[in-house]
Amino acid sequence: MGAAAKLWQATRQCRLVLLFAVLALVVLCLKPQHYVSMSRFQHYGMAFTVFGLGYILETALSFKTLHKWARGSYLGTGMLFGSAGLIFWLCPWLTDMYRTILLVSYLTFSVGVGAVWARWIIEDSNKYEDSKKYEDSEKNKDSKKNKIPEEG
Repeated sequence: MGAAAKLWQATRQCRLVLLFAVLALVVLCLKPQHYVSMSRFQHYGMAFTVFGLGYILETALSFKTLHKWARGSYLGTGMLFGSAGLIFWLCPWLTDMYRTILLVSYLTFSVGVGAVWARWIIEDSNKYEDSKKYEDSEKNKDSKKNKIPEEG
């Protein structure tokens, strides 16, 4: 299996996230406020919304194949970026005080999302360790069966 095939296989559950991350970077680099009347925070909000949409679409399309913690991580991250982006995009009249309150509340919410991501990583690594232990025990069983008894 080639390197490209391995990379394609390894990214099977996050391809849309990666695609929308690239799209969000494109939106961020295009600077639409030069062409349309828009504030800087609306521009950032648009990029955040595109990035969050990638997580939500990935969750919707891969719902059956994702683990419960992966679903929670993807949905939480999508909701975090999507809602923050929509608020900053659709509410350009927000004052600095309201923006600060929103940023603190989103920072608090991100701690919860990070905890769900950590739980998913821990459970995934435990599953990987268990599968390695199982493979090792199967190898030991096979080596004991195939061992030729010594004649003395």
